[in-house]
Amino acid sequence: MSSSRRPKSRQGPPTRRERREEQRRAAARAARRQSGGVPLAWLTGGVVVVVAAVIVILVLMNQSPAATSVTTPANVTPTGDASGRTVGSSSASVTLDLWADFQCPVCKQFTDTVEPNLVSDYISKGQVRLVFHDFAFIGPESTQAAIGGLCAADAGKFWPYHDYVYANQGAENSGALSDTKLKAIASAVGIDATTFSTCLGSSANKQQVSDEATTAQSKGITGTPTLYVNGVQVSNPLDYGTVSAAIDAALQSASASPSASASPAS
Repeated sequence: MSSSRRPKSRQGPPTRRERREEQRRAAARAARRQSGGVPLAWLTGGVVVVVAAVIVILVLMNQSPAATSVTTPANVTPTGDASGRTVGSSSASVTLDLWADFQCPVCKQFTDTVEPNLVSDYISKGQVRLVFHDFAFIGPESTQAAIGGLCAADAGKFWPYHDYVYANQGAENSGALSDTKLKAIASAVGIDATTFSTCLGSSANKQQVSDEATTAQSKGITGTPTLYVNGVQVSNPLDYGTVSAAIDAALQSASASPSASASPAS
């Protein structure tokens, strides 16, 4: 008659191998308790997936409609007599030199309120020409926007670019004038995307913007906007009455001395 024999349990202290196995099982049980029963490998994989998702979201945010859409400016500077960063007749007897920062909210106010009156009352009549100078001092976005302005000037599109940048201005150094937004603005005004992108990274243009800031400081300019009428600084460039009075005086002086030529501030 056959019978099954059950192996006898081993008596005595556990072997070294058994102790290691028990330690491994104990560590695995502890890991499962800490992870709520989810294997550690799964958690590690999950962390990788979450990090990758965050990176993708950040990239998409930079390419989101908010970063690439642009607001159309309410005021458009006529470009019939525009050349580079100058607008107005080259034979005008009065030159206005405007020092500005594209991130400066007061410069935007000047652009929205004073500049349209200058265009209608003087520039369109051939009496005044306006020259834009960069004093990019607020932050990195100021510098990049100014470089973009030089690129736009090279393409014969500075004033449309100027109008769009101020129309899309946001809080200082908030990303409102990121490189992505500047490229979208360039596209909106008809500048070749590849040409603009290459130009935006130009070290020579960056140096030019820096040199202009140094020139502004050497002239004693400490803020923007700063406006000169035939080399004489206007005390309050946001007050159109003050600006127009200075222009009228300069026109009268030029009329009294026909041989005198306008002398820009820079």
